[in-house]
Amino acid sequence: MGIKLLLIIYLFSGAKQLILASEIDSFTRREEFLKNLKDPTNKINQKINWYIQLSIKKANKKSHSCDLEKLHKYSKNFLGGHFRFFLGPRYMRHNNLYRWLKYAKKYSTGIDVGHIKVKHSIYRNFGGLNAPSLALVSKINDTMSYILQIDNLLIGTDKISGHFFQRGFWYFADHYGLSVKGQEFITAKAREKFALDTMIHSEVSLYGAKSTGISSFADLAANFQGLRFWNKFTGLAKDIITQEVPRPYVKCLAKKWVQVQQVDIMDYLNAAWDEGYNCSKFQKKKLARSVKRRVEKLDNYRAGFHCPLDLARLQSTKSVYGEYYDKLVNEVAYLKIQKKSHDRWVPPEVFPYIDDAERAARKASASANNDTTFNNPFF
Repeated sequence: MGIKLLLIIYLFSGAKQLILASEIDSFTRREEFLKNLKDPTNKINQKINWYIQLSIKKANKKSHSCDLEKLHKYSKNFLGGHFRFFLGPRYMRHNNLYRWLKYAKKYSTGIDVGHIKVKHSIYRNFGGLNAPSLALVSKINDTMSYILQIDNLLIGTDKISGHFFQRGFWYFADHYGLSVKGQEFITAKAREKFALDTMIHSEVSLYGAKSTGISSFADLAANFQGLRFWNKFTGLAKDIITQEVPRPYVKCLAKKWVQVQQVDIMDYLNAAWDEGYNCSKFQKKKLARSVKRRVEKLDNYRAGFHCPLDLARLQSTKSVYGEYYDKLVNEVAYLKIQKKSHDRWVPPEVFPYIDDAERAARKASASANNDTTFNNPFF
């Protein structure tokens, strides 16, 4: 009765991704997964680019000019959607990347995935109001996110479809001044609401610690890289790290969207996505203590088998995250979330947006080359 009541409360409180607020256990059976799971990078890349081609086909079919809103709509739903395009069990593996990864084992897609039940994980003692979503999941189907072995790292499938692609798009739209639909241009004042502010808050809110008891910095790292991916997708503005407009994956040529560069997930995925390297924080001290005890009781436990498992490899990502490294990466294990984590983060004074002069120059150049991308209100 208590579990049902808790479910009703969360559903009506706006936690629409309650059951999707998934976590992975990066310690239990770690060596087994690293040894036995085949690296699926090539297959994932093929599928990502297949969905991009499918998105382009649909966007071009719906419009006789390059409509950025439609391109974003189809691309983010195919790559990061959870419930879109539901066609029934027969077609589940083709709906979107989320379902293709989620049902990889069931539909024999050739992707090796690891799986640990909540009751066998280092989070088995989480429950009640401290971790309501994990408590519910353990009662309903006891399913945590599936695990992939990529570049000798353990990465949850939720990191790719849910964080990199889906939430990455949300923060991209926020940071670069797009509406949720991905087209409407927002005022300069509104766009100063920097994406990291909402991104960090999400991991201590219902999308993070208040739901699972865990504030995942690995999720933040994947979100951030997703923001960068979506900007590069059509080369809209300066990259937040390099301060240069990136070469796009998709361009508007002769009033049609065309893919001009293949996506490689390894251009974005790194050690900061692995929760064995990038340490999570916890809603309560007792949750942190519980995880530490469970890790030390593992059959594969050894001295030093605590996060970060390889500090040097984690710190090698400083060149990737630049000045935002300390906001996206946590090098200390078993910490409780501090109240200051809820404070609003003040963004830098200089933003990497395209200024009016540069926008005008790019628009003129595009017009001369019959590129209609800049007809979009974003510009």
